[in-house]
Amino acid sequence: MLVLLGRAVAKQGLSPILQAGTGSRQLRVAAAIGLGWGAVATVSLIDLQFGHALYFSVVAVDYRAHIAIIDAIARTGVPPVNPSFFPGQPVELYYYYFWFMLGSLVDLLGGPVVGARGASFGTTIWSGLGLLSIVALYVQPTGVHDRVRSWTRSGVAIGLLLVSGVDVIPVVIESLASLTIGQGKFYADLEWWNEQITAWLGAMVWVPHHVAALVAGFTAILLLRNVQQARGRQEIVTLGVLAGVSFASAAGTSIWVTFTFAAFLAVWLFISFRRRWRGELTAAAVAGAVATVLAAPYLLDLRHTDQLGGIPIAPTVRAFLPAHQLLGAIGWGNVGAEYFFDSLLLPLNYSLELGFFAVAAIVY
Repeated sequence: MLVLLGRAVAKQGLSPILQAGTGSRQLRVAAAIGLGWGAVATVSLIDLQFGHALYFSVVAVDYRAHIAIIDAIARTGVPPVNPSFFPGQPVELYYYYFWFMLGSLVDLLGGPVVGARGASFGTTIWSGLGLLSIVALYVQPTGVHDRVRSWTRSGVAIGLLLVSGVDVIPVVIESLASLTIGQGKFYADLEWWNEQITAWLGAMVWVPHHVAALVAGFTAILLLRNVQQARGRQEIVTLGVLAGVSFASAAGTSIWVTFTFAAFLAVWLFISFRRRWRGELTAAAVAGAVATVLAAPYLLDLRHTDQLGGIPIAPTVRAFLPAHQLLGAIGWGNVGAEYFFDSLLLPLNYSLELGFFAVAAIVY
């Protein structure tokens, strides 16, 4: 971003950029959205002290690991030494740590002023900004050069990231029920009442590395989408190389998110083959080769530390935890009954978790 800004200043000077930033309503709105997200993320992450009591954020549960990994990379390099396990000698950490490498770089450059904790919080803000940006890019009207319409679509799409499921309804019902029997059960996060489908805002705060992998994957797809407008084989290959770099970055940032992209990309490749879209097939083949070569050292490291006794991925039915609790209370708490009721209640489960998006998907 700084490089692009520097090139713009070198070509145009500073005055046009300042005038654009202060004179454009759309840019002011974009700046307000970015600053608003930064404020929300900061308030969600920091500890608050009232008197002699210190109250930490609920996301500190995950950030203990985030901060420790950033600090370990800054101290020990890549792959980092595991900061949580020391059986008498250092053990390398095999984890999707690419996103934390950026935080460690900020930690090293910032010195004592920043630290691993500040770098971790900073990467969370940047990850969220990346999601906002990629959403705005994806909703641009194809072939339409209407800036107002483009900005309107982007604003609406970004606003929809604030929409979640209707988790508050079962949480309120369960909390009131627990109060009536004197338990006073309380959820620190609305998502914890069930096997969660995390809301966008929650994901941006809780798991910025997974969000960053999502941005990298969507960037690769966006590059491959532009193959149809490419002029010649050289541009097609260039788009494939850039997409491959994006996919490799996603693989080291979140294995699970990248796996999902790979599954959908396989379907897209099959369609491209059936319809004989040669440009798409060429770009995808280049992207796959580049991603494999760049991610190979990291993936081989993961393979060397395999401690699994079986396949880590298996088909199942999404659990509906309230049903499990009820079955256990009446003495039917066995796997067969749980699978049966999970399947039966699957539409209700997804409707509660997805809320507006479930209705929108059906209507669409």
